[in-house]
Amino acid sequence: MYCRICGTDQKVKYYRSKGMSMCKECSAETPRKASYTNFNKKYWAEPTIVPESVKRDFYSDYKTSKHTIQEYIETTSSWIFED
Repeated sequence: MYCRICGTDQKVKYYRSKGMSMCKECSAETPRKASYTNFNKKYWAEPTIVPESVKRDFYSDYKTSKHTIQEYIETTSSWIFED
């Protein structure tokens, strides 16, 4: 088993609330993660028009980040203004 955040195989265990295997250090820095359904509701303005493969890629990236869902949205999003 290896840590899904840093990749180490030292002192790794499964953290149910975070939904993945991690080392103790990464677990301390990683917040509880939203479910796939809740992530899609919060991340996408119109989740029904986003291809499933894109949703899964973003969710996978979010799960292996050290961000809360709000931090992840702020880090990976930008507003587009039309004139």
